[in-house]
Amino acid sequence: MKSDLIFLADLTHDGILLSSNVFPLSIGLIASYLNQHRPGQTEIKLFKYPHDLSEALMLSAPKIVAFANYSWNFSISRAYAENIKKMWPDTIIVFGGPNYGLTDQETETFWGRFGSFIDFYVAKEGEEAFVQLYDVLHELDSDAERLKVERRIIGNVHYSVGGQVIIGPVLPRINISDLPSPYLDGIMDKFFDENLCPLIHTTRGCPFKCSFCTEG
Repeated sequence: MKSDLIFLADLTHDGILLSSNVFPLSIGLIASYLNQHRPGQTEIKLFKYPHDLSEALMLSAPKIVAFANYSWNFSISRAYAENIKKMWPDTIIVFGGPNYGLTDQETETFWGRFGSFIDFYVAKEGEEAFVQLYDVLHELDSDAERLKVERRIIGNVHYSVGGQVIIGPVLPRINISDLPSPYLDGIMDKFFDENLCPLIHTTRGCPFKCSFCTEG
């Protein structure tokens, strides 16, 4: 059985300076978690630099392209997502990360502006949510529109259909000790390029709910 090709991107602007000069740990964790729980089903490629992603897109059409969404890289990720949808309308576009409002008005505004080229948004923790989203898409032969029409409910996953925003329930917080290491898996090796700074994941979550912070 052929593996599903999945691209995970945490892009940085790379002009004179890098707008984000750290390893893409978030997508590395998702890749390792998916590989651990669905071994052999996927071929996952990670991207930090735009030119690297552009070269890969010239060679093959992935089933899924997912973007880590922060305030500093939303514009470039959005540009890639729009162009990917123009080239391959059946490629599934997923965004995830803290640059996403959680009030009803904010989510409706987001989907009204970007729902034409973003299929799904993974809000809050991404590892288990991405596995569940992948499982449903795999069951439906990667038919994202069928998933939306059937209004499948997936934890931490949001999407828009018929003008309505479907919001999955919040999944329980993952125990950090249950997460495989993308460093030990070798997934992060390509990013040891003397330009990027490695990140280490030592804690997750916070008992407080400060409005300016996403950790809680």
